[in-house]
Parts: sequence; C-alpha cells; structure tokens
Amino acid sequence: MNNIENKTPTVQFIRNTNSIFSSSGKAATTHYASTSLVDKYKETIGNELWNDQDTIEIFTLYDDGSYVLEKSRSVYDWKLKRVQQYKYLEDTLTESQLKILEHNFLDLYEVCQLNYLQKTQKEVQDLIKTEFGLIRYNISTTRNVFLSQTDWTQLPDNDLTDEQKEEYRLYRQKLRDITKTESWAAGQYINAIFPIPPAKYHKMYPNGEVGYLETDDQFNPEAIIMLKKKLLRFAHTLGLQSTSLGFDLAEIEAAVDAEDMDKVALKVNQVLKYIDASFEIVLRETVEE
Repeated sequence: MNNIENKTPTVQFIRNTNSIFSSSGKAATTHYASTSLVDKYKETIGNELWNDQDTIEIFTLYDDGSYVLEKSRSVYDWKLKRVQQYKYLEDTLTESQLKILEHNFLDLYEVCQLNYLQKTQKEVQDLIKTEFGLIRYNISTTRNVFLSQTDWTQLPDNDLTDEQKEEYRLYRQKLRDITKTESWAAGQYINAIFPIPPAKYHKMYPNGEVGYLETDDQFNPEAIIMLKKKLLRFAHTLGLQSTSLGFDLAEIEAAVDAEDMDKVALKVNQVLKYIDASFEIVLRETVEE
C-alpha cells in the first residue's frame, strides 16, 4: 500500500457518495450511480465480498495491480447494547476475488458512462459533426498549400524541362480535381486522395517504368491520414477505451499503424451504437460493380 501517490487508480468506488471513477487509458472521469444500480452490482459481486453486515466502503484498484479495500463490519456491542460499525482494511483478497471486484466496478463505470453519453446525445452528435466536419476544411486547406508550393512551376523562367512542366501541370490538375469528384459533392470527403508530387514519383520509379500518376500507389489517402488522429481523439473523448464496451487503445493504435481504418471505424461505431443506434461513422461509400 506504499507510495500510493505514485500510482494511478484504474477504478475507484466510494459507497458514501455512490461515485465510480476511472482513469484507465483516458482522462479521469467520475460518475454517480443510483442506489438501485449499486444494489444490482452488490448482488452480482456476491455475499462473500459484500453483504449487509460486511459492506464495501471504498475500493481502489491501481494500475500496478495493487488495491485498497476499505470495508465496514456490523458488530453487536454487548456493553453498549447496540450494533456498531467498525471500519477496517481487507488485504487478503484472492486473485479470483480481486478479479470479481475489478470486473464489476469497471462494468458499473461503463454503464454510468453510457448513461451519461445517452443523456448528452446532442453534445456527442455535435462533437461528431465538429470533428469530422473539419475534414473537408483540412483537405481543402492542404490541397491549397500544395498548389501554392508549386506556383513557381508556372512561372516562365522556371528552368523546367517540357517533361517536368507536364508532370507539374498534371500534378496541379489532380489536386484541383479533388473537390470536383462525385464523392466530394456527396459529402464523402474521406474518399479524397492526393497525388504524389513529381519528385516522389521519380524516387519510386527512377527508371520511369510506369507513367506519372498512372498507378494507384501514386496517390495517398490524405483524408484517412487526417482521420487517424481524429478517431483516436474521439475515442478518448468518449472515455470508453480500455474498457470492454469500447476501446483497447493498443489494439486501435495497431490498427491505425496498419492502415486498417475499417477496423478502427468498426470499434468506434460499436460504441456509438450504445449511445444512439443512428450514430455511425462511414469511411467510404461501397460501390457495387
């Protein structure tokens, strides 16, 4: 129980206020559970660990696996002829008992967090619109930056060969076309792809074995790249990563690194549907051949 100040609580329950706290992989969050909800989890935990005569007052599980369990026991005082409550620390939990407490109190936290998100659906929906609505602006801004960076290629004294001029003309045209596609008009900004610049093309194909911008590997899904940070930040905002209902942060980061954005979106949508069945993040529109 030493050096508690250097530990991070994974979950903490305080019976006096029916407050449930968690900071597992996210910003610390506290919710207040109803008495009926607490009673439900009391039954699930079982009489061995929590009953009317031996009550859990405070349970704190730390990120290093250590814990503090404060309980109160009802004992009849024959001298005073009344029942007295004595608080004590329980430090002999078995691994199985600790797992029962961890699972149930994390589950209680998740239910409270979901209840909170369901009560604030509009705020969550506004967050979605804000976070993902910015993609359109970010793509347009990035496109304009790339165009500005190559404005010099349009000057008469640019010293480029005719072949190089044609490459830059094509590059700039593809950049302009990003906002002229059907998917862009339909709001499917996440489908935007950026052409690689001529310099990168010549590094990829020094012998010019394929034409410039004639193969898929010469286009970058820039919108997907922008979405990575947004999805992770969104997961953090929901406060459900590292919990059974939501996100295993390591798994999500691995999916991001592997460019498996469908998996990331799937995990996000699993959580969103708990809030409102109509919430969904669509990465791309499926087109049938």
